[in-house]
This record gives sequence, structure tokens and C-alpha cells, in this order.
Amino acid sequence: MMQQLPFLFAREGGWRLARHLSFWSAWFIFQLLLYSFSPSPVLQHQAFLNRILITLPETLIFLIPSMFLAYTLMYWVIPRQVIPGDYLWAVLSSILLMVLTSALSAALSMSLVDYLRHRNGAGLSQRIATERHPAFYIQLGTAMLAGLRGSITVGGVAAAIKLMKCFYQKQEAALRLEKEKANAELQMLKA
Repeated sequence: MMQQLPFLFAREGGWRLARHLSFWSAWFIFQLLLYSFSPSPVLQHQAFLNRILITLPETLIFLIPSMFLAYTLMYWVIPRQVIPGDYLWAVLSSILLMVLTSALSAALSMSLVDYLRHRNGAGLSQRIATERHPAFYIQLGTAMLAGLRGSITVGGVAAAIKLMKCFYQKQEAALRLEKEKANAELQMLKA
């Protein structure tokens, strides 16, 4: 079955790249549409295409923490801790990764995204250009929670796909071994 589905199971670089690009492109489009329908009073007064153009840079930037969490879960936590059965370390590693991801997301939000919002938003609304920031600890906490929400979603989806793929491959290997065993027993009976 795995030979029939090379897009899902092939280990060659081209197929792997296509898989990853498809996944991240779909996630990017989903997030772009989601962000463009934000309840922001400034965005609500914009045409759909303008909302897309306004939210596109921050959507790209927020892919960074999502990718960090997804890839560390898929290529470090799952194969090195979950599959071997080190569940306590897997939980602790996942918690640490979530904290690091939220910190990365907050850092990007409070620096690059904030700069882009004010630079691009000044032409759209005087309200954005003159908006005062809340206290640092409130801004940091809000940015960490907001960034973590999106990253956990995509990280969870990516980890679920990885786990389902591992489970399927183990099932296929077990069925192949069972078939080989049955064929060997049949050959012994014929001899």
C-alpha cells in the first residue's frame, strides 16, 4: 500500500518536499483567511483583498513559531521519546517546547509584527498609528497566549499526522511479516 501512495510515504526528497510544502501552504492559506476576518475595527472597514494584503506579512511571520513547534515535535519528541515509550520526557519536552514557542511568537509579535502593523496601518487608520501600547507584562502575556494558540493547533495536527503515519507503517510491517511467515510455513508444508 505504501508504494501506491508515494506522496504520503515516500522517503525521497522530492516527495518529502512536496508533502511539506503542501502542508504549510494549506496552513498558510487557512491562517491568512482566518486573520483577514479578525474583528479588528480597522480591518472590518477594508475590502477583502486589502484585508488579505494587510494580514499577509504577519501570517508569514507567525509561520516561524508554528514550524518550530511542529518540526521539533515530529522529528525530536515523537521519534525519540513517544515511540520508544519515554512518555514522561515526551510530556516535559512538549511543555518546554510550548513555552519556547510562545516566547518566540511573542518576540516576533512585539517586534517585527508590531512594527509592520504600525507602519502599514498608519495609512489605513489614524487610530492604529496613534494607539498606545498596554503595559509590557500585559502585552507580553497576551502575545504569548495568542502565539501559542495558533502554534499548538498546527503542532498538534502535524504531530497527529506523524503518529498516524508511524502507526500505519508499523501495521503494514506487521502484516508483511505475517504474510511472509504464512508463505514460509506453506513452503515447509509443500516440501
